[in-house]
Order: sequence, then structure tokens, then C-alpha cells
Amino acid sequence: MEKENKLLPQIDLVMLITQLWKKKWTIILIAFLSGVLGFVLALDIPKRYRTVVTLAPESSESDLASATSSISSLLGKGFATPASDAIYPELYPDIINTIPFSVEMLNIPVRTMDGSYSGDLYHYLTTSWKRPWWSRMIRGIKKLFHAPKTGGNDVLDPYSLTKRQKTLIDSFHKMVTCEVDVKTSVIVLTSEMQDKLVACTVADSLCVKLQDYVTEYKTNKAKNDLATVRKLYDEAKSDYMSAQREYAAFLDRNVNLVRESVKAEAVRLENEQNITYGVYQEMSSQLAVARAKLQEQTPAFTVLEPARLAEWHFAPKKSVIAIVFAFLGGLCACLFYAFRFNETGIKAWFRKEEQE
Repeated sequence: MEKENKLLPQIDLVMLITQLWKKKWTIILIAFLSGVLGFVLALDIPKRYRTVVTLAPESSESDLASATSSISSLLGKGFATPASDAIYPELYPDIINTIPFSVEMLNIPVRTMDGSYSGDLYHYLTTSWKRPWWSRMIRGIKKLFHAPKTGGNDVLDPYSLTKRQKTLIDSFHKMVTCEVDVKTSVIVLTSEMQDKLVACTVADSLCVKLQDYVTEYKTNKAKNDLATVRKLYDEAKSDYMSAQREYAAFLDRNVNLVRESVKAEAVRLENEQNITYGVYQEMSSQLAVARAKLQEQTPAFTVLEPARLAEWHFAPKKSVIAIVFAFLGGLCACLFYAFRFNETGIKAWFRKEEQE
């Protein structure tokens, strides 16, 4: 241990601090110029605006279930409570990151605040999205080695995405986020764009499409059941009306006849009318239950904080960038002068290391 301490360069901290203090104005000037450089570079970074939408799913399933059970009991029908949903709030972030959902979001119409662009979100991100200086420089270097692709139809197809479109969708997933509070089930949707109106439009559309997606999933089976029951109800009603008309017409034609054959036919038609009426009444009850079930399966959301225009951009933080550049510039200046003040000792230490 003592041998290693002897090999280390001997630095007089008091002398080092004294020498650095003598160069304090030079170090301060370098730090100041570095901060100015950082601020100038930050001016080229495009501004970004953030819009936040907060909503919460209403937990009214128990009330609707009890109402449906009441209807079923009044109609004399048994109605089982549906099983738990396969889609719950914790899966909402995964939903908005799926390819079909992202493609649907990229096709929404948007318009910039100054009116310079009006079209779908996909072409806004590909044609009107501003990039910082280093990104433009990298893209320019790449163009020197790769010829630009021409031709082709630039249309988003979720089943056949190009490499460029996949990269854009990955970037879009970073622009829109969904966070769910496990305890309260409060859903926070965030949109970050370079235009405040576009950010507000995207956040509002994200909220609407997420609700539509969840509603469509949860009510799909109930809608199919309702459509089937309504079809059977219409058929039963048509059969009953036909049987009723046939029975009435038969009675009108044979109102004064008392033959047994006429009486037997009348009884048969009356029984057929009663049977079709029973089926019609049964399907009417089933239709009421199916409607109640659809209402129960339809989720309800409460928008706690709607989408609104951002008052100020959240990025870039020019002051923070300038402070970081100033700190790094001052630190580099201190290290440079510290190395110069103890250059002889450091070189001797390296020579000892080589000899060992």
C-alpha cells in the first residue's frame, strides 16, 4: 500500500487551489462563453408543447347489473353476471402502442396554429416536423451515401409497413403516452408536439379513440347478441301477425257457418295464433334483456381534465442547457489548468508505471 502511495503523483492541494484562484477570471470567462454557446445551440432546438387529458372510468357495473337482474326477474328469465373484462385500465398503455391503433391515430386530421399545414398527422410528422441542427447534419451525411428513394405510394398500411414508417411509428409512441394510476384507475393521456394546436388535437383524438376502442371491445358480443335477438323478434312478430290475420280472415268468411269442420279449423287457427303469440312474447322479453345487457357492457368514462392549448412550451429548457454547458466549460478549464500546474508530477508518475 505504501509502495502504491509512493507511485501516485504528489499534488499540493493548497498550491493547486491557489493557482486556480489566480486563473479564476479566465475560468469564469470560459464558463460564460460555454454557457452562451449552449444557449445559442438551444435556440435551434424546436419548441415542444404538451397537452394532458385526464379521465377516469366510471364504476357503475354493479348498478347496471342489479337493474338487469331486476328486468330479468320481472320477465321470469335467468341472467348470469358476465365475467370480468379481458381489457382493464392497466392494459390501456399497451393498446395505444399497437400498430393498428397507431396507424388510426396517424390518419387523424390536424392543423397547425399558424395555418401553415392542414392534413393528416402522418404527413405532418414527415413533412412539417422540425429537427435540431445535429439531426439535420446526420441526415445530410446519410444522403451523401444513400440515394433518396423515389416513387411508391406513401400510404400507411398496418399490414405492410416500410422501414421508414416503422421508425416513424416508434417515434410517435414516444410522443403520446398513457399512464394509469393502479389505486385510483385515473388515466392520464399526454401528447407532445411542436405545435400547440396539433398537440391539443392529438390528445383529444387519443382520448376519444381509446374510449371507442374499449367500448367496441366490451360491447361487441352484446351487440351481436342483440342483433340476433332482434332478428328473431322481428320474425316472431311477423309470424304472429300473419297467424292473426289468417285467423281473422277465416272467421270473417265463416261467420254464419256452424259446421264441425269449420269449428275445427277455427280452433286450429286460434291455437296457431296463440303459439305464435307465445313465441312473440318470449322474444320480446329476450329483446328487453339483450338491450339491458348491452347497456351494462357499455363502459362510461368521465373526463376530469379535457384537452386544452398549452400556454407555454415545456422543451427545450434553454436556461438549463446554458447552465450545463457553463458548468462543463468551467470544469474542463479547471482540469486543464490543474493538469498544467502538476504536469511534471503526472509525467513522472506515468514513467514509474511504465518501469513497473
